[in-house]
Amino acid sequence: MVACNQAFFPTKANLVEINDQEENHFLYQQSKATQKNYWVGASDLQIAGMYRWLNSGKVVSASSSQWRPGEPSRGNEHCMDIMVEI
Repeated sequence: MVACNQAFFPTKANLVEINDQEENHFLYQQSKATQKNYWVGASDLQIAGMYRWLNSGKVVSASSSQWRPGEPSRGNEHCMDIMVEI
């Protein structure tokens, strides 16, 4: 499950794992303030449609995430990011 880290950060940096709503809100606000998207450390590379955090392996809870309509995954997207409407 390191493919997302390797694809985006070949320098051995780790993507963030969001552990609670406070962290999710902070990252969303950063994305909103900068008008940029941020990659986070979750992927569905092991099982399509089941997103897991890369560091802990825990399943990303639907209740703890705020998916856009039609998300997650539009077919070939396997790494998670935080996006804002621009």
